[in-house]
Amino acid sequence: MVRKSKLEAKDKIKNKVFNVFLTVLIVQFVISFVLSLFMSIPFFIKSGFSLDAILNRPQDWISFLKTVSSDNLLALLVFLFGSIGSLLAYPATIGQSLYFLNVADKGTERVSNFLQPYTNTIKIAIVMIGFSIIVAIGMLLLIIPGIYFALKYALLPQVLADRPELTIKETFEEAARLSKGNKGKILWFPFSFFFWLFIIAITFGLAMIYLIPYGSTAMARLYLNIKEEKTPKTEDTTQYASQYNEQYPY
Repeated sequence: MVRKSKLEAKDKIKNKVFNVFLTVLIVQFVISFVLSLFMSIPFFIKSGFSLDAILNRPQDWISFLKTVSSDNLLALLVFLFGSIGSLLAYPATIGQSLYFLNVADKGTERVSNFLQPYTNTIKIAIVMIGFSIIVAIGMLLLIIPGIYFALKYALLPQVLADRPELTIKETFEEAARLSKGNKGKILWFPFSFFFWLFIIAITFGLAMIYLIPYGSTAMARLYLNIKEEKTPKTEDTTQYASQYNEQYPY
């Protein structure tokens, strides 16, 4: 199924690789820039600090931390703006998953997909934070449980993008249902791109222009193929019922 998904992805992005790459690059840059501005507001509360100076001069960063430690209000603002900014970053990730699901399914590119998940920001944040906590706890329990949970809920981003109507509990259950019997495929998927590391190296990173659209679309195709495999075939059921009625009309 991994090979099939990758072949389908190549077909879906044919003649639109650069356009998809540029769209993702620009949209993610804009979202990241806006979030960075929002999260840096506390840095400008106190005069004499600038984000550029803090990032480029370690002594200014140390000075800012000392100011924060002695100013309870500023420390609270840093915590609040940082927390809210982190929460707002999750929908951007789901938005990218939604974008590639549309590319993988219908071959359509919609920039609006990146913003749609923001209507479910709280739910997305709870699910993704919950996923991180579950995996972290599993990693503390001799690593293997962490890997198991990571694979079990690996399709959470795609489920959140594809099925926004589901509750938090239903989202986890759907991701677990889809991964059941498919954990090996999900595990193998990133390793199947191993040779691309050499291509990226010899092209000085230029291969990423193709790899990002290709890999993301292939992951979306893998999700769609697993979803199709796990969906009951209603036509088959209807046909069986029809044959049964013909054999046993009474």
